[in-house]
Amino acid sequence: MKAFFFIIFLLFSTLNLSAIVLNEDTFDGFSNDGWDRDDGGSDVLRLNQDKNSEKSFDFGTTYANAEITITFKATPLDIWEWWDRMFIDIDGSSTTYYPRSTITETITTNLDSSGKIKLEFSTNTNNSEEKLDIDYVRIESTAVIPTITPETFVIYNEAPTGTLVGTISSSGSPNAFTILSGDTDNIFAVNNSGSLLSKFS
Repeated sequence: MKAFFFIIFLLFSTLNLSAIVLNEDTFDGFSNDGWDRDDGGSDVLRLNQDKNSEKSFDFGTTYANAEITITFKATPLDIWEWWDRMFIDIDGSSTTYYPRSTITETITTNLDSSGKIKLEFSTNTNNSEEKLDIDYVRIESTAVIPTITPETFVIYNEAPTGTLVGTISSSGSPNAFTILSGDTDNIFAVNNSGSLLSKFS
């Protein structure tokens, strides 16, 4: 996706951007959307008793170390007792849930220095009928426009689109741009979370 540049004269010093959806797996039909195991669910990722499924994501160095949220919706099948549980493992760090009905959970974490992350869902139940359906998995990144005087802007290569006071021209780097009006003698660079990295005279 090409970046689009919008000129916006801001009345406020800081502006929040809506979440950027980096990936959304909805398992339409019998698709497993790239997860390595699916025990036969339709429009869901189904895990049988004591099974696991994993998937690796690579958003590229544009999103190196970016803060993300992972939201998933899961439904236990049959009757899960208090000891029945599911896990989500994120790059080796596991969180346990004890769902008795449909749950929707959001976890905040960071991509690694290459913009990658690995997720794994697993179950631990005592009955072969106690399965788990994952309805969707959504990964989002959010950013806040930093205040830079006299220009205020954030630009990404891909998404989101940028906002600034003045006009800009790409300097070659995905996150570095030259101000063409206003403070014309400087190049600003922002990181993938929208924070100011540097200002070059």
